[in-house]
Amino acid sequence: MSKFIKPHMQQQARLIWSNLEGDAKQEIKLLSARDKGDPRVILDTLKGAFQDTLSANIITGRFYTNAMGRARRRDPEICANPDKALRDQFIEGIRDRESKLELLRRVRVQPDITFCGIKDEALALAEESSRVRSMLLLVSERGSHNA
Repeated sequence: MSKFIKPHMQQQARLIWSNLEGDAKQEIKLLSARDKGDPRVILDTLKGAFQDTLSANIITGRFYTNAMGRARRRDPEICANPDKALRDQFIEGIRDRESKLELLRRVRVQPDITFCGIKDEALALAEESSRVRSMLLLVSERGSHNA
């Protein structure tokens, strides 16, 4: 690295700084004045402080394992069927109202459906919804070109 930081790099560093908030901004405040002007140092510092090396699936699995453990300690009967509890929690977390209602209907029709089964259903619904949106967008674009 050269002794002096190039002006365009200082602009990049200022841009990064202006978009930071909370803990990220506090982390960068601890850097030396010289390092604060180097975007590479800023990004490396942020990655070191906030990047998680575990996959999202592992983190989610650990979260649910811990949550189920706490629930079992409070009431051993609450999680007689952990897969069903996980399935129901998953459905509760669905934001799209129509998809959530459809998944709840499927559980009523097939009460023994597993978490993996309902997750696959949710993915299929999301894919179908995405295809429909794409087709509607294409139709509306064609309509606007014809007008």
